[in-house]
Amino acid sequence: AFVTQKAPWKLGETREVVLTSVRASDQTTIGVLGQNDKVLEYSDVIPKTTWNQKPDGLHIHFFQAQRLRDNRQWSNPVVLKITHATPVEGQIRVETVRGQWDGTSGVARLEGKLIRLGSASEVEAGFEYRDITGLDVSERSGQWLRPRLMRLTATGSFSAEVIGLKSGDAYEFRAITKSSTLTVFGREMEFNAK
Repeated sequence: AFVTQKAPWKLGETREVVLTSVRASDQTTIGVLGQNDKVLEYSDVIPKTTWNQKPDGLHIHFFQAQRLRDNRQWSNPVVLKITHATPVEGQIRVETVRGQWDGTSGVARLEGKLIRLGSASEVEAGFEYRDITGLDVSERSGQWLRPRLMRLTATGSFSAEVIGLKSGDAYEFRAITKSSTLTVFGREMEFNAK
């Protein structure tokens, strides 16, 4: 599992993530690649990765014990190695398909696809977007904006139109689905309002 963060991670800080797509077994082991779970430089803290399988997902608590930069901060994703876990059947799955800009009307059309409803009878589906003009990948910390979501009771394609975007700017967007217990995102994609 690749764990990204919006701001660089300070040495010795902890994080917790909840993975809803995998289930731990009695033989499951989890660790942070590049760390040994035993040593945190210049500290008495033992940076042991721990986990607990709960009804809402696999809760993983881990430390940032890598110091590969002079400022003692880690800006790259952290990789969790998970062994002897199984995929959760019946998960909701959504895919981000494409974003297109219509310069004459000033409207962006975002397209997604609900691949699997899982055990839910219906979900709310739609998109989130944010302006990324002039930003590189590590600087994207702007707030995601979410137009009104729509209710879906079956798999298939869906779309939304977004107005009010600034012509000439670059945007990042992703599909989103929400059930009563879970929010699932599609991959992040980009389009230019040109």
